Amino acid sequence: AHLALALELWDAKEIRPAMDELTKAVDLAGADKKDFLAKAAEKFMHREAWAPAASLYLRMALTGKQGLSPELMGNFHESVYKAAEQKEMPLFLPFDRIEKVNPALSHIARGRHIVYNASQEEAMDAVVEMAAAEKINPDMPEISLLKAEYEMKMGNQEEAKKTLLALTSKPDVPEWIR
Repeated sequence: AHLALALELWDAKEIRPAMDELTKAVDLAGADKKDFLAKAAEKFMHREAWAPAASLYLRMALTGKQGLSPELMGNFHESVYKAAEQKEMPLFLPFDRIEKVNPALSHIARGRHIVYNASQEEAMDAVVEMAAAEKINPDMPEISLLKAEYEMKMGNQEEAKKTLLALTSKPDVPEWIR
């Protein structure tokens, strides 16, 4: 019932109450109920409610003994990446918690949050975050995607286009990035 209410509140653009109800639903279900959490996350992803979806995947990753399946990890990456552009994202999805599951993804999320929520001058800090992610996982496709978004913010459309073309030509790039 709390999950249904959380979804209804989200649909009504009542973000804070929706997150409160989601927390109640998850607490009542218990952290070990991966099926419930995965289905709830999927419902939020379907609504493009990236922060709640990512918080559910994060909870599964932090409480599970064997981590997330490749499919759930892919959904976690997508939801964290897409949530990172939202100004209030760190309130619902702290970067330090993401770092416990995937340090490189945490840097990408920080960098994307900067790109979308900082001035053009402050956006230079995103470069530091991308470099940190690249040191951890140089083949992470989200790095190239963020580089392209950064280049677009800086007014370098041609460079962004080159980066995106190179990225999408790689066969192992997740579908959501394509």
